[in-house]
Amino acid sequence: MPKARFNLKNAKQNDEQLIVMFFNYNLKRIKISLEEKVKPKFWNPKEQYVREVSDFPAYAEINSKIDKYRKLINECFEYFTDQLIDPYPEELKKEFNSRLNGRRPVAEENQPLRFFDALDRFIEKSVNRVANDTVKDYRALKKHLMGFEKKYRQILTFKNINYNFYMDFVDYLAYDVIKPDKGIGLSTNTIGKQIKNLKIFLRDCFKREIVTPFSLADFKSPSEYTETIYLNEDEISRISKLDLEKLGFPDYILYRDIFVLGCSTGLRYSDFERLGPDHIKNGFIHIRQKKVQKPVVIPLDANAEKILKKYENNLPSIDYFKFNVIVKELGRMAGIDEGVVITKKRGAVTKETTFKKYELIASHTCRRSFCTNQFMKGVPAQLIMRISGHKSEKNFLRYLKIDGKEAAEKMKEFWKLINKQPEKAD
Repeated sequence: MPKARFNLKNAKQNDEQLIVMFFNYNLKRIKISLEEKVKPKFWNPKEQYVREVSDFPAYAEINSKIDKYRKLINECFEYFTDQLIDPYPEELKKEFNSRLNGRRPVAEENQPLRFFDALDRFIEKSVNRVANDTVKDYRALKKHLMGFEKKYRQILTFKNINYNFYMDFVDYLAYDVIKPDKGIGLSTNTIGKQIKNLKIFLRDCFKREIVTPFSLADFKSPSEYTETIYLNEDEISRISKLDLEKLGFPDYILYRDIFVLGCSTGLRYSDFERLGPDHIKNGFIHIRQKKVQKPVVIPLDANAEKILKKYENNLPSIDYFKFNVIVKELGRMAGIDEGVVITKKRGAVTKETTFKKYELIASHTCRRSFCTNQFMKGVPAQLIMRISGHKSEKNFLRYLKIDGKEAAEKMKEFWKLINKQPEKAD
């Protein structure tokens, strides 16, 4: 429980000084004057009371007032904490003055909903409306907003959510956030996700009339092209053909099989976790995608059917984080080690880093590989989208990972196909 402290406004002066109560809590502070004056020589700074001396007979009355203020501010603070509310300084001060003047506590329902209370309600209501990963994103936004508040010592209210806040928040995300790996600063696309979710929350508040709508036109969600990789069919085949028993890694076999199955079906890892016999019928997977809650039907090629038959259409569960480590090791064993240059931007700084290709293999490589390889075979984009579950062609095309050389070779194949076509008779 925070404690109130009482001091003179200026103890270095010889003349009478106002007695002021200071109350510090949760990186916030209020100060309230007792409207009583005393000379510094009559003030005991250690005890925070007026000295009991005959030369200052009003000591008893003022000390009684100090006790009253101390008790009252504690009651006010407990009033808020009992409701799990961390009050803003102006709220706590208003409550104190209301009780000091003999009025009843200010009813909570008459107060405007506070920023973080509204955000908590938004997250709570989202649990049954959006995917679990989206709820996690909303909670991450709250964590970053609280970090921003602590860093800038600025209490967030709807009133100060403006363009100045937006610019400061983007800078905080880019240069101050400490990531789990102890790195500092989020990537441009992750910052864009935080701003996008902040706007979703604010628009929800507008619709619920929690706050008067204001323009979000200047709250831009920054983004940059994401440089990720895919594996072509030859590289996937090399991983598939690894003799892991002979190499001494039999525990990797299940992880390898699931990775290859992902490259053959385009399923997300979150859907593999749920895949069972009921989803597999007559050479097709019928499943509702967990992330977007969209039903898809996926044809099984020979590789996929062989793997599913091996596990009797019921894949054993695996560790997600272990999966991302092992697939990199599988890529290394398969000799997928060409250099790949990745460019990342943090704020105004752009950095290029060269990786070996296997170092970039992860769970999402499966899905990108499926989409890209099918597209390179000439399967129409709209058909692949029906299987992958992509909602727009724009997002689907951004998902494809075709480099310049591959595009040129594909065009040459297309030219050859055109040149082989017989001419039409007159």
